[in-house]
Amino acid sequence: MGFCRFGSRFVALPLALGIALSLALGWGVARSAETRWADIAGSGSSSGPGAASACGSTKDSLPLWDDVKSASPVNPGTNLAVIWPNNDQKLGYAMHNGAKGGAPNNFLLIPTVRIKGIECPNLLDPSTPEYFNLAYRNLHYLPSGTDWALSIESANNRNYNQLHIHVSRLSKGARRDIDKAVVANQVAPNQGQWLNSVIAVQNRGFRAWNADAMTHSFFGNLNEHVVEKIKGITMGDQTILITANKQGSGFIVLSSDKKSNLNPYGVDNTEFLLNK
Repeated sequence: MGFCRFGSRFVALPLALGIALSLALGWGVARSAETRWADIAGSGSSSGPGAASACGSTKDSLPLWDDVKSASPVNPGTNLAVIWPNNDQKLGYAMHNGAKGGAPNNFLLIPTVRIKGIECPNLLDPSTPEYFNLAYRNLHYLPSGTDWALSIESANNRNYNQLHIHVSRLSKGARRDIDKAVVANQVAPNQGQWLNSVIAVQNRGFRAWNADAMTHSFFGNLNEHVVEKIKGITMGDQTILITANKQGSGFIVLSSDKKSNLNPYGVDNTEFLLNK
């Protein structure tokens, strides 16, 4: 009979499971929502999910982060509005002009906690606000009847290192290609089929999923159903665009990157699909 370092294999397995369960329960109790949000706010430390290398430090000074870190609902500063649900900055966001002087189809939603961008692991935490859903709830900033699009760039191809979701207008060419793919049944009906449902939008490859609601964790689903399935890619490589499904119900969620051999060739930025 074989033995392991903790005794016989018949005793060690229940013992190990018991220890693991105890540790997991202890961690779950200790890691309260307040602690998780402390991570998300970021301390500038070099470890944990709030690590500066992945999510940034609250001490950083750079465009967009400087616009929101000291702003409040009463004093929005350079923002159009600052919203703190339940008067809690850690749950908050700002609506911001996306162009100097403003533009009718160019707005940004910016968290009021330090999150560099799509690569920040805090976006996978269940306690993190659904930022795409918050952006969707602020479509009223766009002119009535706008064919809207919400998008975020990859870490590899963006201008500002504070998470910002573009609240903008979809180009006519992109709408035509998306509608064509929906009619041809090329769009995944669920996130489990998202990985292999590739469509062409403006001659570039995008994985397409027809989500039934805006309350999904789009970052979490992208990580679980796409990124973790492909060797050699990360969340930081990804770009996302969400728009209405005008040929049916729900929402079309597009994701792409330049590293996973998409056919047609993928992209790491969706600016070319927007008509600001």
